[in-house]
Amino acid sequence: MFRVTQPESPAHFASIFELRYRILRKPWNQPKGSERDDAEATSIHAMILDENGVCIATGRLQFNSNETGQIRFMAVDPEHRGKHLGKKNSSISRGRITEKFPSKYFSSSQRECGRILSQQRIHSRGKDLSIV
Repeated sequence: MFRVTQPESPAHFASIFELRYRILRKPWNQPKGSERDDAEATSIHAMILDENGVCIATGRLQFNSNETGQIRFMAVDPEHRGKHLGKKNSSISRGRITEKFPSKYFSSSQRECGRILSQQRIHSRGKDLSIV
């Protein structure tokens, strides 16, 4: 059983950063700390916890302007890939996009994220949001 949620404690954030580093940075010999940036405090974070409370997927929505949001740092633990966790995890971001009504959002994290989002049709008060 998986639980899609937002981080609620410093331990949750620590597990998000560990997963980001392990999946998105370490394979490219990036330094520890490169899994974080200046937008952490103003972004909306999402995570999926397994039955033991371990973070197995994460992603982040940051608002670049009043009209544009960006989904970044999408990562799924390799042992849990193929279970549509990226799509489930992005549901928090998609919900927040709809709440804030930006006219565009885009992803710069992984090709999988782009494919997931391009399959979604998101409406905001009758207005289509565009995926750039």
